Amino acid sequence: MPPQTTSADPGQPRSLLSFEYLGLLGIALLVFSNVAVFYDLYGHLASLGISGGTRGFLIGVFSLTTVPLFFFAAPFIDHRNAPYLMLLGIAVMAGSGLAYLWVQSFWGLLTLRVINGVGLFCMSASCMALLVWVLPEGKSGQGFALYSSAILLPYALVPLVVDALAPWLPTRAHAYAGMPILLLPAVGVVLVVVRRRRRDRGGGPKAKANLPSMREMRKNLARLPIAVMIMANAVYFMNFAGLFFMFKGYAQQVDLGNVGKFFTVQMLIMLAIRTFGSGIFDRVSKVALLCAAFFLAGCGHLALALLEGAYWIVPIAVIFGVGLALGFPSLNSLMYLHSEPRYRAMNANLMMMALQAGYFLGPMVGALVVAWGGYHAFFLVWVGLNLAGLISCVLVLRTPPVVVLKK
Repeated sequence: MPPQTTSADPGQPRSLLSFEYLGLLGIALLVFSNVAVFYDLYGHLASLGISGGTRGFLIGVFSLTTVPLFFFAAPFIDHRNAPYLMLLGIAVMAGSGLAYLWVQSFWGLLTLRVINGVGLFCMSASCMALLVWVLPEGKSGQGFALYSSAILLPYALVPLVVDALAPWLPTRAHAYAGMPILLLPAVGVVLVVVRRRRRDRGGGPKAKANLPSMREMRKNLARLPIAVMIMANAVYFMNFAGLFFMFKGYAQQVDLGNVGKFFTVQMLIMLAIRTFGSGIFDRVSKVALLCAAFFLAGCGHLALALLEGAYWIVPIAVIFGVGLALGFPSLNSLMYLHSEPRYRAMNANLMMMALQAGYFLGPMVGALVVAWGGYHAFFLVWVGLNLAGLISCVLVLRTPPVVVLKK
């Protein structure tokens, strides 16, 4: 069980209005703008003559690359070395973005997607290590909710902006190459964070890193709540990614017409709850919110399996929007509270590993299920996944008391 008191880092912020936390929100917004810009990568690969069977793999290998990196490298990242890893990630993402202007072969693109994934790992892992350091005790739910809004917002804005600029862009690759310009302000934020940390230490001796040993890492992962939350996070993002990639084909099969409004309604509700209702994630039981997330996602998939008309699309999108809005902040806040302070950065990044695994497994498993039994089978299998997640959380998880920092 996590200790009830911890010693505070003298440079650790105490408010969500700190420069460090607000700076992280801005960096997350810029980083995931550089991810969301690839929303039309499938079409770009088609224009290069890449075969349909390999386009999906080239898209998915981006997320797949980060999974082993999060597992093996994330335990060695904390708030002390995270700013320098972030600078490396900015350089890698900027360089790989520019390279899309020239790389056009399958093997070249495969290498580029892997390098791009390494850049995303550097940015995501360092952001999470810094995030769990700057979160004030008692506001972890709100902190993760607002952070997830910063991640989601680019997926709503970037496609609109890039589509509007498309008539002036020679190719889609020019959008990929131009987006890294947005990372320049992130460099400034990182340098300010480093300077502020040095100032807060007052020129005293550097604190030694207190990273866990391999034995302690195994002991941490063997704790049932930790393991369940990692698996639950993978299931949660299988929900998100599986639905995102499978829904259009289903809508065409049953003639639902334009399905863009489904994801628009879903995304707007998720953003509204996490941004304007972020306080509920610290006032309401996090386990109850997580169970509600799995229950609503399961209901949404069941409703799609029983769908009989296009007029149900918006109500079902509302169900998914509410359900998916509750999952990420609740899960990550629970992991934060269940983790001993020295394991928080590592466990937060293991949750990011589960996120990327869900993004990879969602469309891959979903496509296999659709090929086996059709879209009806896909929705029912996903109902089962959510039911398993719900039962696991009810049986294993609880909301720990808020950790109180020593003065």
